[in-house]
Amino acid sequence: MRFIAWSCGLVLLFALTARAQLNQSDSLLLASSDPATTADPSAASSPVASIPAYGAASASAPAASAGSAQFGAPPAAPDYNWQVYIGYTFVRFYELPKVTPFPHGLTFNSNGLNIEGVHYFRSLNWVALEGDALGTFGPVQCSKFALIGGGARVRWQAPHNLELWAHMTLDMAHILPQTSFGGQTSFAYQIGGGVDYFTSFHNIGMRVETDLVGTHFFNTYQRSIQLSAGVVYRF
Repeated sequence: MRFIAWSCGLVLLFALTARAQLNQSDSLLLASSDPATTADPSAASSPVASIPAYGAASASAPAASAGSAQFGAPPAAPDYNWQVYIGYTFVRFYELPKVTPFPHGLTFNSNGLNIEGVHYFRSLNWVALEGDALGTFGPVQCSKFALIGGGARVRWQAPHNLELWAHMTLDMAHILPQTSFGGQTSFAYQIGGGVDYFTSFHNIGMRVETDLVGTHFFNTYQRSIQLSAGVVYRF
């Protein structure tokens, strides 16, 4: 009887111990499977989580710069250094001043062609060297006036596709026909300016100019008016 009582007591103690161990293992399994308990509590409160990654910021910077380049100011127009002009020219040539045979002076109007070539410097793109040639025909048969030479020019590129310029040239002048007043060749100069308007094609424009033409024929000085209008091509 005593042996049976001890045996029953040992079995009961073993059963209670095993039950306690099973309950503890079940509570650990439930705790490990709960997502709220497995999350790192320091990650939620860490300020590093709110800072964007470096790669994302650097990737958005080129996109912003590309957008600003696409929608920003338009590129500047090309800088053209050469210009060629051809146009109609009118010259009112004051051949002689008021002298005894001609109380009102001697003048004649002539019409013709004016050609100019201009090269602007790259370092100073508002300063240029210029070459010009002019030929006109008067109302009298064989009356002609010709001019050829070169000089300097300055310009100002104004808004609305306008270009304002001024120039001065030193030339040689020649007139026909031969008269009894003197020679047919003279030193000459031009002082004047004009306005160029360039179209949407950028390198084709219209020009209007006016000049004072000085010559020295027949031992006297002439100061004549020249007007010109035509087409200018730049490249």
